[in-house]
Amino acid sequence: MGERFRGEARYSSRAERNPDVITKEHLDEINHLLAKLIETGGDLPSDVKQGLRAQIQAHLNDIGLQSLEDYDGLTAIYQRLYEKRTVLPLPPNYPAKEDFRVCVNEIYKAIGSESLPTVSSRLRATQVAQFSQADWSELEGRGGIGVVDYLYDLGKVMSSELAYTTTFDRTDPIKIGERWRVENGRHRALTLRVLGADYVDRKGMDRWITVRIEK
Repeated sequence: MGERFRGEARYSSRAERNPDVITKEHLDEINHLLAKLIETGGDLPSDVKQGLRAQIQAHLNDIGLQSLEDYDGLTAIYQRLYEKRTVLPLPPNYPAKEDFRVCVNEIYKAIGSESLPTVSSRLRATQVAQFSQADWSELEGRGGIGVVDYLYDLGKVMSSELAYTTTFDRTDPIKIGERWRVENGRHRALTLRVLGADYVDRKGMDRWITVRIEK
């Protein structure tokens, strides 16, 4: 079941990163630096405050803004990122919903019959796509949406670095326990199982989906 759907050409660590993800990282760092200035600015030496302001300006320059007072420019950037992460197109080579549904049912039937390796010390999304275990049939959809429809849309989010890292930060990883049991992120883990390790690998999802061992 590890190779269900094929993604586009295999991801390379040398490939250019999504510019929208880079922009989001600049904005996150600007907000972090601003918070530091506001919360501790009165206690900081002038040279430190000057250094923080210089860092903020460098991040602004990198996203094409001259200052924080460029409200129209900031608003346009936030609006663009919002639309990119909420109005998601169908990813290249993403499965049709009926094929997705068939794969969900196949995984339900395979419970308890799979041969599993030892859980490795450093986990990746591609491994979750191959080996993760749970009482999958007990999962339900959310927000009044059926489970297949919910997982199908979740897969689109997981296929986008921008959408995924906005929705799930590193404090909410998929967690794997003994014998590959999913302790956190079961919907995400099942979505990876359905998409398969080949699709996950070719999309480069190992780079932005955090997986940890539950101790």
